[in-house]
Amino acid sequence: ELVEHGVTGLSVAPESEALADAMRKLVRNPDDTRAMGERARERVARIGWPQTVSVLLSPNEPAPAHNRAPADLRPKVVVAVDFPVYPPRGGGQARIYNLYKALGRRADCVLVTLCHDPQQAGRFELASGLREVRVATSDAHRLASDRLHELLDAAVGDIATLLNHHLTPAYADALAAEAADCDLLVASHPYLYPVVRDIPVPCLWYEAHNVEYDMKRAVLGDRSTAARYLARVREIEGELCARADNVLVCSDADAERFVDLYGIDRTGCRLVPNGVDTASVPYVGQEQRAMNREALGLTRPALLFIGSWHQPNLEAAGHLRRLAEQLPLCDLLVVGSVCGHPVMQRPPPNLHALNELSDAELSVLLAAVDIALNPMTSGSGTNLKMLHYAAAGVPILSTAFGARGLELQDRRDLWLADVAEFAEEVGQLLELGAAEREVLTQKARAKANNTYDWCVIADSLPLFEPTACTTLGHDQFASTA
Repeated sequence: ELVEHGVTGLSVAPESEALADAMRKLVRNPDDTRAMGERARERVARIGWPQTVSVLLSPNEPAPAHNRAPADLRPKVVVAVDFPVYPPRGGGQARIYNLYKALGRRADCVLVTLCHDPQQAGRFELASGLREVRVATSDAHRLASDRLHELLDAAVGDIATLLNHHLTPAYADALAAEAADCDLLVASHPYLYPVVRDIPVPCLWYEAHNVEYDMKRAVLGDRSTAARYLARVREIEGELCARADNVLVCSDADAERFVDLYGIDRTGCRLVPNGVDTASVPYVGQEQRAMNREALGLTRPALLFIGSWHQPNLEAAGHLRRLAEQLPLCDLLVVGSVCGHPVMQRPPPNLHALNELSDAELSVLLAAVDIALNPMTSGSGTNLKMLHYAAAGVPILSTAFGARGLELQDRRDLWLADVAEFAEEVGQLLELGAAEREVLTQKARAKANNTYDWCVIADSLPLFEPTACTTLGHDQFASTA
């Protein structure tokens, strides 16, 4: 829109030589360069704050959102999240982005999120029916978060937000503004519930990615310094479970735990499992997979694990180190922020930390590896990576715990084994013929398509049912139902 090649500037390929040639051209032809700069200035002359404000204050501006009158307007769903969502890298980000992107086909979804970098704050149109309003935490908020991190020696920015949300009043203002005309407010994780509970809304859901109290207890342990913080997490999560019209859980096991932990009614829990965007993950058969491995120069069996810096993944990385020593003729490839943890320092020569990859780079890898590993032994919710593996057509070897909450059957959709048996099971999987692996992976892909595609999951949400909320207050929402 602004840089027209040779007119208002130069637009070249993102390659060092092309950039160097362009720089030489600009330096060697100062008159042409100056002329392009003048034309560029003219092109943006009518873009400025006075023009923007004049449009905003125009008497012909549309009615504000809170005056939505027509009964046929789509419901508005506002989601409170204590971290930025886009671009999705970790499992929580991926779940929120994909779930509400799919829901955006029949509702207007707004994610009101927090970030620590002021330069990343703003309003972003992520997809049709989905936008993110990102608020930067204050300096005092960030300082409190850093101090709590040092005290507990763990990444606990979410607990810091629970305790110090008042230090960023801009977030409460942004959430209240978006929720003023919403039909449904969703607390994604419990850490912003102290902000959420002060906002009158017709309906409130708690989207529980895990049982947060159990997750934080696994991370912080029984240290005396952590006791008061764990107690606060338990208190606020229990309060939110009791208040919410629906508690969205990733697995039946999480629902049962909520019942045991907080005494809530089991019928108030609704299963909304993790999913995968199957349209964006191409299935790659075994024959093509072999050609891709050769093209990438992978001369030995390649085993893949994807994990963020998350306590269960850190434990899995420890298992991978031992597995690499047991499988010296295989290459174990680890992707994700878990690679930056000390557990991945000085690894065996066949354990390769690839760090965080772009979606395109990860797709290349998923289309070539021999086996996807999931040696999980702790955690809550379900493992989203499993569905990514299944959609891509990678044979999966997982612990039974790693497959919890997913309708994937042993020796039908994947292979299950204890961590101690992984080395032996890898050997057996590699010995399977291509046709046998093809049958296995096709069944897993079919399960991902039919049960775990995000559109299928989003369509199961009771957004338009009269029973979706027990406290419906907006006539528009009720009439749509």
